[in-house]
Amino acid sequence: MRIIVSGGHFSPAYSLIKQLKKEGNEVAIAGRKYTFEGDTTESLEYEIAKKDNITFFEIKTGRIQRKLSRYTIPSILKVFFGFINSVIVISRFKPDIVITFGGYIGFVVSYAAFVKKIPIILHEQTQKAGLSAKLIGIIAKKICISFESSKNYFPSGKVVFTGTPIREEIYSVKKSINVESGYPVIYVTGGSSGSHFINLLVLQVLDKLIAKFVIIHQTGDSQKYNDFSILNKKRESLNEEAKKRYILRKFVYPDEIGYVLNTADLVISRSGINTVAELLSLGKTSFLIPLSHGQRGEQIQNAKLLNETGIGDYIEERYITPNKFLEKIREMIKSKKKYEKYQKEARKYIVQDATQRIIKVIEEVYDKKTG
Repeated sequence: MRIIVSGGHFSPAYSLIKQLKKEGNEVAIAGRKYTFEGDTTESLEYEIAKKDNITFFEIKTGRIQRKLSRYTIPSILKVFFGFINSVIVISRFKPDIVITFGGYIGFVVSYAAFVKKIPIILHEQTQKAGLSAKLIGIIAKKICISFESSKNYFPSGKVVFTGTPIREEIYSVKKSINVESGYPVIYVTGGSSGSHFINLLVLQVLDKLIAKFVIIHQTGDSQKYNDFSILNKKRESLNEEAKKRYILRKFVYPDEIGYVLNTADLVISRSGINTVAELLSLGKTSFLIPLSHGQRGEQIQNAKLLNETGIGDYIEERYITPNKFLEKIREMIKSKKKYEKYQKEARKYIVQDATQRIIKVIEEVYDKKTG
């Protein structure tokens, strides 16, 4: 099969892509070349496509506006040009199936595929469903869901419960990082694009953190804020012993993530659904800082889900201060065994064969198309 994979959540998409390629399918990614609009920082999906020699098509498009504003008309024009861009990509690659993981790029790629009469499969990772996903669901042949709660947002005859693919790299150590022994290890991440808010929190309390802990800090590479450069300057001002306890990275790559997650005593992160799914799968003690805004409070709901399993806690961005941040870290490290008791409970939320379930749906749609 020839398959285009698109959409905003790259971690589960990448897990699926690797398995599809392993089974002999020809796969292309339609996505963002740059992490942020107007930035020149290459996206993680583009970097991995280059590294793994996966065909990559850049899609330039706008976001669907929920409210009227002075940005509405320009955004509609961008969506239109993104749709034309997607039609050209699909005409060139000639896929048998388009699989989308949602988002504004997935929207234009899906509707271009619909015009070209290519079957579409949607994968929804969240507990609910965003506007793009709902609109894609209208034209999709099948809709794979990760949580039973999201089935209410789609036509029931199309929905298949599959769970979310978890990248296999998190379970095994392929490449280690030199970490000083004798200190609890904290992994701080804002996802592949980083979190400016979390990066600033770390900067404000860094001296106190590295006095007691080893910090592995993944900042992202946004040129808008230059967080990596600012934090690296701070690191260079530290003495040699302190430097060893502050490991600063723009990205943590797939061959490193298994070591980082399995070594960490505590993970500090935003609460995007794919991050939360991986933390649940590992039963990893976690301190989440969900965005207070965003679609339907999705990150807050994800943080509550993890908190309810017992393996972690959260504080919303609007309520956190540097002092609260530091206090919570100290309290969670001290009470780590309390959180670890619930690892087994947390893992119940993860479908271990999610990738194979999605591939089964793909094969069924393909067989129906060709049969």
